[in-house]
Amino acid sequence: MLDELAQKNTPSKLMQKINQILAAISRRAERTKKVEHLVNSFVDVGSLQSMISNYENQVIYGRKGTGKTHALIYLNTKNNINGRVSINIDLRTIGSSQSFYINNEYTEKDRALRLLSDILGNVHEAILETVSESDEIDLSAVVPILDEFVECITNIEICGTIERESQSESNHSNKLQYNLTASSSKGLTASLSETTGSSEKASAKQTRAGYENLRIHFGLLIKSVKKLVKLMPENELWILLDEWGSIPYELQPYVADLLRKVLFPVNGVIVKIATTPMRANFRKTTETQSFIGFELGVDVSSVIDLDEFLVFENNYETAKSFFKNLIHKHALAIDTNNICSLDETKFINHIFTQRSSFEEFVRASEGSPRDAINILSKAAFKAADSKIAIKHIREAARSFYHTDKHNELNSNAEALELLDWIIREVISTRKTRGFLLSCDSKDKLIDYLYDARVLHILKQGVSVSTMAGKRFNIYSLDYGCYVDLIGTQGYPKALLIASSKNNEDTYVEIPAACFASAKHSILELQSYYNQHQTSFSFVNSAKDLTLAVINLNSKKELESSVPDSLLDGIPKNIENKKIDNSIFKPLIFVALIIRKAQNHEYSTGVQITNIINEYLIHESKPKKPNNISRELRDQGKIEKMPWLTLMSKTAGSGNVFCINELWKVYWKEYFDSPPPNIM
Repeated sequence: MLDELAQKNTPSKLMQKINQILAAISRRAERTKKVEHLVNSFVDVGSLQSMISNYENQVIYGRKGTGKTHALIYLNTKNNINGRVSINIDLRTIGSSQSFYINNEYTEKDRALRLLSDILGNVHEAILETVSESDEIDLSAVVPILDEFVECITNIEICGTIERESQSESNHSNKLQYNLTASSSKGLTASLSETTGSSEKASAKQTRAGYENLRIHFGLLIKSVKKLVKLMPENELWILLDEWGSIPYELQPYVADLLRKVLFPVNGVIVKIATTPMRANFRKTTETQSFIGFELGVDVSSVIDLDEFLVFENNYETAKSFFKNLIHKHALAIDTNNICSLDETKFINHIFTQRSSFEEFVRASEGSPRDAINILSKAAFKAADSKIAIKHIREAARSFYHTDKHNELNSNAEALELLDWIIREVISTRKTRGFLLSCDSKDKLIDYLYDARVLHILKQGVSVSTMAGKRFNIYSLDYGCYVDLIGTQGYPKALLIASSKNNEDTYVEIPAACFASAKHSILELQSYYNQHQTSFSFVNSAKDLTLAVINLNSKKELESSVPDSLLDGIPKNIENKKIDNSIFKPLIFVALIIRKAQNHEYSTGVQITNIINEYLIHESKPKKPNNISRELRDQGKIEKMPWLTLMSKTAGSGNVFCINELWKVYWKEYFDSPPPNIM
C-alpha cells in the first residue's frame, strides 16, 4: 500500500501523512478507550507474553511508562476472549480522599482490612457483571454464593465498652381533713375526710461507647471463593491488580498478608500485581522475627522486571527490536488509510533517515515506552514532511525533558538540588552518565528522581571485586540531562568508569555483572548530605540543571538524509558480494558514495566503517570494526580501486579518502544498473 501511495504522492507529502500518524499515537494505555487498539498495539518483548500468561501468582516490576498497565489490559482482554473470568482492578480507584484506610487515627491492621474489603468488593462487582453477560455460567447458582461472599467482606461489629445507668424515685402522701358547719335549718353538722396517695418512678439508661469494626471470617471467605471458582469456566479466576504503589506504603505488607491468606491458597485463583519497584513493600518483619506479607519467590512464584528487556544498555538488539515493533504496531492501530501496512523493518527505514537515527531514538527513550511515544510524537511534528533525523530526536528529547519532566521536578526543591549535584558530580567531574549506588542506600529523594524518570536503574545487585560483600545498583542519568552536551567536550565519554590507573580512567559502555574495579563510579550520597547546605547553590527549576556543565564549543554537524533512490539501488546482498575476489571492495565503494550523499567529501577509515555497519550490514550479521581499516592501509589494494582517491594524512586522523568522478562508471559495471542521483 505504501508503494502505491508513493506513486500518487510526492515523498514530502507521503512523509507528512506518516508523521501525522506518528504524532497522534496515544500516550497512555488506560486513556485509550478502544480495547482492540490496546490489543493490536501490544508489543511482546522476549517471552513476556508467555511469562505473564502462566498460571502463577506474579509481581510485574517496571518504572513509570514501561507498559505495566498495557500488559495487564492486554492479558485481561485475552483472558476474556478465551472465556476466562478475568478482573483488572486499578488500585488508584479504591476508596476516596477521606477513606478509612488512609486515616491514621485507626490501626494499620484495621485500615488494611478495610482496604482488602474494598478490593474484594470490586472483585464481587466484576464477577457479577461478567456472570450477568455470560451464557456459559449458571447465574442462579452463582448469585447465592456471591451473596455469601459479599456478606463475608462486609460483616460489621461494634467494638468498645458498655456503660449502664439506672434511676428510681418514690413518693407517699397522707392527708386528714375535718369540717364543722352550723346551720339554722339543720343545726350543727360535722364531716371528716382522709386522702392517702403514693407514687413511684423508676428509669434506666444504657450507653455503649465504641466504633464500627470490619470483621472478616477468613475460613468462610475462602470457602466462598472456592465455590465461586468451581463455577467459573475452566475453574479459573484471574485477578489483576494494577498500581499497587498507590496503596499507602505502611499498609502494603498487611494487604499482601491478607491476599496470601485469602486468595493464594485457593487453587484456580491467579493473582498478578503490577508496581514500580521503589514503591513496593510486600513484606515486614515483626518484633518476634516472623513476618507480615508474602515472600517473593515463595508465595509469589516469579518476578518480571520490564526494565531488563527494554533498557538499551542491557541488550541492544532486544531493545531495538522492541521499539521497532512498538512504533509499527501503534502506527498500524490508528492508521485508517493503510499507509503503514508494510514490513516493520521497511517501515522504520522509511521514517528514519538512517539506522543511527533510530538507535538514537531508542537510546533517548531510556527503556520507557511512554517516553518513546512522547519523543517520537514531538520528533515527527518537528520533521513535518521529511524523515526523522538525529537532530529531530535530540530536539524532541530536549523539549520533552524541559516541558514534561521538569514540571514534576519543580514541585520538590530537595530533589532538584540533589539532581543538580549528581549531574555535576557524574557528568562534569567523572565524564560519565551513570554511577553505582549501594543497595543499602535507601533514600527517598533518589526514589523520587527514579519515579520522575530522570534516573534509571540499568542493573541491580552488581558486585565490585575490590569491595567484597557489597552490592550496587547501576543508575544512569536521563538522556534529557545531557542532550545539550552532545557534540561538545562536556559530553559524557561512556556509562561508567571501569578502572583508573596512573590518573588515566578506563571507561565502559556496557554494564557487566561484576567489575574488576569500578570504585570510581560509586556515588556516596552521605558526602552530599554532609556538604550541600554550604557548598551548593539552591536550584529553582529543572531548566537550570545542565547549565553548569554545558561546554559552548561548536557542535558536530548532524547527518543529512540519504536519498531513498540510493538505498533502494544498493544490492540486497552487498555484504556478501565480491569484486575482484574482495568482499570489502564493494562495501568501501558504496560507503563512500553514501558519505558523499551526506555532503561529506572526505572520509577516514573509521567513518567508512561506521557507514558500512550502519547501512550495508544486515542487523543479524556481525559488524566489521577492523577489517575495513586494514584493507585501506594496504597501498597495493588501494591502487586497484580506480574510483578511490587517497588524500594526504591529517594530524591525528590517519589517511583520508574520497570518491572520485569515476564512481558512476563503476557503479554500472559492478551492479549493472544506472547510478543513483545523489546531487
